[in-house]
Amino acid sequence: MYFIEKLIISSTSNGMQLEITQKDDHLKEENQSCELVSLVEPESKVYLSKERGKKLDLIRVINTLYELGFMVDEHGRKALKKDVFNAFGKVFNIDLSNYSTDLSSSLSDGTSMKKHLKIFEDMTETMKKVFNLA
Repeated sequence: MYFIEKLIISSTSNGMQLEITQKDDHLKEENQSCELVSLVEPESKVYLSKERGKKLDLIRVINTLYELGFMVDEHGRKALKKDVFNAFGKVFNIDLSNYSTDLSSSLSDGTSMKKHLKIFEDMTETMKKVFNLA
C-alpha cells in the first residue's frame, strides 16, 4: 500500500510532468518522477517548428500584431496581451506565458535590432514571392 504525501503536476515543453513523493507502508520516503506526455489532448493539430529561434520570432510577430490592434475581446475592446498569447499558445501547442520575459531577454542580451527585424524582412520577401513581385 502506498500513501501519497505530495503530488506536483507541472507543464513542460514535452507535455505534463508528474512528481510524486510517497511514503510506503514501511514509512520509507521515495520520490518518483515520470513524463505524462499524453495526459492532456493537444489543443490543435498544429505545432510550432522546433527550429532554433522560431518561438521567439512567433512572439515578435504576435506582439507586433497585438500592438497594431489586431486582437479584440468578445466585447470588441482591446484584448489582454496575456489572453492573446494564451490563445496562440493553444493554437501551436506551446507555452507562451513567458512571452514578456522572452522578449525582454532578447532585447537585453545584446541581440542586434537587425536580428529582431529579420522575421519581418523574411515575411516581406515571402509576400513578394507569393504575389510574384520579387
